[in-house]
Amino acid sequence: MPIVSVSPEAGHAIALKTSSDILRLPDWPLDVTWLPPGHGHLGDLLVAYGRVFLEIWRLGDDGPRRQARLAGTSEVSFLYSASLQALPLAVEAGSVLCAGGTFDGFVVLWTVRPEEAKLEAPLQLSGHEGAIFRTRLFLDATVLLTASDDRTVRLWVEERSPLLHGSVGQIEAKLSLSGSPFRGWRCGAICRGHGCRVWDALLCPIGSLSFGIVSASEDSIVRVFSLEGTLLRELQGHQTRGVRCLEVVVEPLTWASAKFTQADLAVISGGEDGAVKLWPLCDVGVSRHDDTAESKGASSRVWHVPQAEDWIREVALLSHREALVATNFGRIYRLLLHVEDDDKQVTGTLLFEESGVFFTCMGLGASARVWAGCADGRALTLGVHDGRSRWVEAFRQCRVSAAFGANAGQGLLADHAGSVQLWLDDASESAPSRLAEVKLVSSKKGDKNQRLLCAELLTDGPAWLLGDEHGNLHFVDLRDQSHRAVHEGKVLCLKLLSQKDREFLSAGADGTVVHHRIESEVWTQLSSHRPGCGLRHLAHLSMIPRSGTSDVSIPPLLIGAFQSADFVLWDAVAGLEIWRSRCGGAKRPNDLLADGASYTFVFSSASKSLEIHSTFTPEGASPESSAAEAAVAPKGLRQPLHGREIHSACWLHPPSEERPGLLATASEDTSLRLIRFHPSSLERSAALTPEPANVRFPGSVRALAATELLVKGQGTKLLLSGGAKGILRAHLLEEVSSLRCVWSTSLAQDAVVGTPMIEEEDGGAAMRLEERVMALSCINLEASVVACAASSSGLLRTWHLRWGDGNSLEADFLQRQRAASTTALCAECFLEQGFAGVVLGSADGKLAACSLSVPGLCWEPRAEPLLQTQLHDAGLNDLALQILPSEGSGVRLLVLSAGDDHRVSLCRLDFALSSEPSCTLQMARRVDCAHTSAVRAVGWTGPFALSLGLDRRLRVWQADRASCELTERRAQVVSCSEPEALAVSSAGLLALAGRGVEVCSLVDVCPDGSS
Repeated sequence: MPIVSVSPEAGHAIALKTSSDILRLPDWPLDVTWLPPGHGHLGDLLVAYGRVFLEIWRLGDDGPRRQARLAGTSEVSFLYSASLQALPLAVEAGSVLCAGGTFDGFVVLWTVRPEEAKLEAPLQLSGHEGAIFRTRLFLDATVLLTASDDRTVRLWVEERSPLLHGSVGQIEAKLSLSGSPFRGWRCGAICRGHGCRVWDALLCPIGSLSFGIVSASEDSIVRVFSLEGTLLRELQGHQTRGVRCLEVVVEPLTWASAKFTQADLAVISGGEDGAVKLWPLCDVGVSRHDDTAESKGASSRVWHVPQAEDWIREVALLSHREALVATNFGRIYRLLLHVEDDDKQVTGTLLFEESGVFFTCMGLGASARVWAGCADGRALTLGVHDGRSRWVEAFRQCRVSAAFGANAGQGLLADHAGSVQLWLDDASESAPSRLAEVKLVSSKKGDKNQRLLCAELLTDGPAWLLGDEHGNLHFVDLRDQSHRAVHEGKVLCLKLLSQKDREFLSAGADGTVVHHRIESEVWTQLSSHRPGCGLRHLAHLSMIPRSGTSDVSIPPLLIGAFQSADFVLWDAVAGLEIWRSRCGGAKRPNDLLADGASYTFVFSSASKSLEIHSTFTPEGASPESSAAEAAVAPKGLRQPLHGREIHSACWLHPPSEERPGLLATASEDTSLRLIRFHPSSLERSAALTPEPANVRFPGSVRALAATELLVKGQGTKLLLSGGAKGILRAHLLEEVSSLRCVWSTSLAQDAVVGTPMIEEEDGGAAMRLEERVMALSCINLEASVVACAASSSGLLRTWHLRWGDGNSLEADFLQRQRAASTTALCAECFLEQGFAGVVLGSADGKLAACSLSVPGLCWEPRAEPLLQTQLHDAGLNDLALQILPSEGSGVRLLVLSAGDDHRVSLCRLDFALSSEPSCTLQMARRVDCAHTSAVRAVGWTGPFALSLGLDRRLRVWQADRASCELTERRAQVVSCSEPEALAVSSAGLLALAGRGVEVCSLVDVCPDGSS
């Protein structure tokens, strides 16, 4: 460990000089802090180590010497992180608080008294479910932040903390606190939403009114949370690798006691990509209540290409109400984005169609005239309003790769090699006229490709600005051309600021926005901005002018659309990201239109569907003032139902003419709830209403299964639930939509094994792991039920449940078997031809088929699985079964599965029912990249297969039972974020659950599949 002296030099330079080295440290040092200096020496250092001990080193004239070693308790495991902070004099003079994070998820607190060389007995805080990679103490050791492998950050607050008493500046933190035996230390908030492990977290001023929590994650994103754990902003700028460390520009106590401006509020991050980035945090937590585009809720709509064999080539917005779509096979559609009768409906009118034509590109001019290029070198000019179309011969031996339109019939056509033609389509002339043809100068020798990606007409005459794929800008007119290298990547967007002064903006794949001026053939670069802290692939720009700003300066507000299908709103002057809306992971073609009150963004999803996201509200329609209000649509429920994500959902009974539907949901927030669904009618719109029934669990509820049980001669709904701590319960549905618990057990009460824990080895030390119920399924035997539970240890257990003579449920334990070598994630039971079995998916992507023990059946179960096969490259999250007709004594199953590898798989299992039942995998088909992120749930409704992904896409597939082929029919954007569960009723009613609940029908998703 080096000792470095720091001295200021001329200007702002800092000189670092190594004074001495502390060599041969006995262990991995985690943190170091200075102790108060004494007489005759420079000071003492306190060092914390991974093997749970601390050392005091004295720095004297004769070098560093170890003064004392303080060993922690042997009960504490290896530390992954530690933080040291001196306690204030008013509390305990000279003492230091040490906070350590262990590899098994515990936080350990020691009070160190260096003068006495004493270490107090530790206090232990629990809550994390993975290793703690970072611990940080703030505000005189009264606030602790921990970052963990479980993808969360936890805020721990001590009773005397100024966060609780509002004594730090103007903080008013509303913390959801619960009692704790650890001397007043309490968990104040849990920050969720990270896609991977969290490496670092800190407390940071985020505005004039509050503090916030900033985290660095392995998913390359810096996130800002409120003190309540609400995600305020995601800062994306580090490329491909994780963000490892954070540092605040202004310390919390310094911010409260000194005078700083809002511009001083920032955080610095360091990533594995080698970049160090500064992120402004000015007023990040301030809510907006005005009528600007960033304060509105965005509605989402989808339009599908009517022909199954066709796909989208280009999209152009005419206005917030209308758009044009050019498809590959010679069709141009005019879309009406807002329909009076249904604000979710998008209608398309065929504007042009010609067989044998293959469109490659399309450009739209200010005069609503379309220029569309074709693969045979021709181009079409089409009037949107009058429908007049004319053809021009552009290139004889190559395709038209780029087409752009402007006002007064101006057009520009280009091929892939840099040949550019300027055209004019005058209605008074018999045919469009070619004004000029120019060969662009190539910036790369030997590179024949020079595709154009964007263009702007500078004046009423034919003078064009062009951006190409090599980062060059070209100025082309009838007389000459010039070019200039501006961006390090593709030039994706050009935006004209002033026709008179020839000022414009260019945006590129390097994430940079450059301000230019061309005056008297002199090209001047005025300024360069990197909004969004370096986010790449900036595909579109649109300006939102505000009062008091001139036309020729960069506006304070810019809307940018990325090829990752995000909207980002910036204050370009402050370099501050104000607002973001994530729509998905689609690529171009797309288009963006924004003004001071609304925005509309369209992009193609999988080339077959067009997604429209807009804050525009037609006249006469009720405005969508917020995203929450917009999401509580006729069939959506986004108001707080659960405090955490929903893991499972199932229909207790679907809606009918006599009664509304009833849906059960299970959540991470330890509760099980009921939701009543009222379908639409002439008198009212469809609505979701939470019921007062709320069943609490000792831990998160992971799995649900519903069936019907004969109780006193009447069929009654029975709901099975299970989750953390191995708890398994059965509830009867009462008449008043309430649940009554009639049976409860625990995996710890396993009648066969009789041990509460599963012993496993980890690094030679025995580790006791608590089992969790991960999946439930059941078989109805008319008068009784067989319940099957799959656990986090990969074990499968079954019980026989029946209603006894009294007013209680009787349960007999049937069997316990090893079904998976890792955590089981899903399971589905079946009963056919007197044979009972279960199909199970696990976290390693394997599919297993097992036989079950059922009273009254002749087949004896086997202890090991009948079949195990690798179906996915990552976790198999969900599966759904369909029983196929079979000949003879056998069972044939069609298994649909969802994987973390973004795949959907369809396979067929054949069970041979001889004296020794066996199972074989007959065929399997996988759809690669079925979703742009993990597929969380699947289901069947008739011949259609359904898949739901974390990319918020619900996809409908046509399943071929003979070949196990899946053909996509439709894709729809769902309202609920982070979808986890899918429940399908017998009538084709779909319930989607994640951070909210949404209900739709198959007809809504796939109109042509209603049969």
